Amino acid sequence: MKYITDCIKYKGETIYSTYEYSKDSRHGCILWKNKKMKTSGTFSMLIRGSRLIAGNYNEICVIDLDTSSSLQSTTYKNNAVNYYFAEYDGIIYSTGLGCYSEVDTNTGHTMEHPYICDGKKCIHDILSIAVDKNHIYIGCDGGYLSCINRSTYEVQYTRAFSAGITWLSTFFEVPEGRQHVLEVGTYTGEYAMIMDGETVLQKNTKSIIWRIHKVNINGDSYNVVAQSYDGIGIYTGQMDLVQNIPTSDLVYTIDIDEAKGQAYGYNYYTGEVMSVDLHAIAQNRKTK
Repeated sequence: MKYITDCIKYKGETIYSTYEYSKDSRHGCILWKNKKMKTSGTFSMLIRGSRLIAGNYNEICVIDLDTSSSLQSTTYKNNAVNYYFAEYDGIIYSTGLGCYSEVDTNTGHTMEHPYICDGKKCIHDILSIAVDKNHIYIGCDGGYLSCINRSTYEVQYTRAFSAGITWLSTFFEVPEGRQHVLEVGTYTGEYAMIMDGETVLQKNTKSIIWRIHKVNINGDSYNVVAQSYDGIGIYTGQMDLVQNIPTSDLVYTIDIDEAKGQAYGYNYYTGEVMSVDLHAIAQNRKTK
């Protein structure tokens, strides 16, 4: 399958977002089992319970996978590119050009917020966004990361990186009683982990960080990274390189089968699938 932009599992089945090209135009598609839904162009997806949330060009759509006999959606127009989005408690925060949008799926209300980077209104594409209970985290193509109070929209802190921020994610880690970790990745391969506004880990992978998938193999944590034209990167939980798998084309997303210990990278233009044996890589690392 060609032109895959994202994939995500639901009840053991993979859902794909792709593009379909014609002579004069292109449009997006969401594919699940034998179901197909045309979109304005989908680049990212998220599962919340039985709901599939998709970031489409100019809109966010929500599909209840358990009640729809076909892929029919509730659509929220927000006039944004929606490269990435994040959801918390029914509110979806999504990316645009120099701004971010807020869609409350409980009320249907939509707001647009300007983004301030480097002390002035941002003029860049916003490529990444993440959210937790109290904060919104935004990274723009100018390399600026901001932590924004989710209630007041005031900027709590800003960090500058050397290139556009392509990946943001939050997760829990509890060393010494601390909890939320913000993970940052950039076009040039910079990687950082930030806790409570403090950078606690910083690495340079020298390869674009497009998406990071966290897996546990034989009791150890690994990061499997989609690196666009730089291939598929297998890293430790502390982002030390274990192995890089070259690809023939750009890879936006990776499908993980943790039970089998396999990762599948999808080459966007050729449709070639790269299969990576994570068990073998982990075993080789331990025997070195």
